Amino acid sequence: MQQSIKEEVDVHLRGAYPSDSENFASLFLISEPFYQLIFGDDIAGVIEKLFKRDDNLFSYRHVLVADFQGEAAGILLGYDCEMSEKEGQRTDVMLLNLSYLNDPDKLKVYRSFNNSLEKFSKDEFYVSNLAIYEKFRGLGIGKALMEMAEREAKKLGSKKIILDLGSENISATFFYAKLGFKMREEYCIPGSGGLDFCFSRMEKEI
Repeated sequence: MQQSIKEEVDVHLRGAYPSDSENFASLFLISEPFYQLIFGDDIAGVIEKLFKRDDNLFSYRHVLVADFQGEAAGILLGYDCEMSEKEGQRTDVMLLNLSYLNDPDKLKVYRSFNNSLEKFSKDEFYVSNLAIYEKFRGLGIGKALMEMAEREAKKLGSKKIILDLGSENISATFFYAKLGFKMREEYCIPGSGGLDFCFSRMEKEI
């Protein structure tokens, strides 16, 4: 997955390498702060370990990277239903074993969260995470990564791209709407201490 594009700036899009682990973990947690709330600060190291492997949904094999001036600027993590079914359960086991999560309330919240996100059909490609470092935002990098993900999804035979985002993330909702995504549903996951995590699922036919 190697490609150069030219929009407002020169950006190089590529498939990830194991050596991208630190940037991936940092960007993943920017886009998914839920994980830090559930697993604590040590989760970054766990994500890095999973990223370097080739047998789970956090693997570098499922990640696109955007480089700007030789520096990693953003990432996109995505996969189709077949890959989710193949590696999803293994990913959960590895994540829980490496993170030593033993708080029953947090474990319950994580399982509810994960079960909700993993629901998609055979013809759908799931964009799990898209994140750009703040200093590179506004340069068209997110759009470029989404367009490349769409091409990869088509190669796999997917008919739709779906994604989830926090319901309070208005700017992201507008961003995806500009790319042709439409709202499918909204849902909330009960958290500990009466705090709910609410998400919006968006979709786009391709």
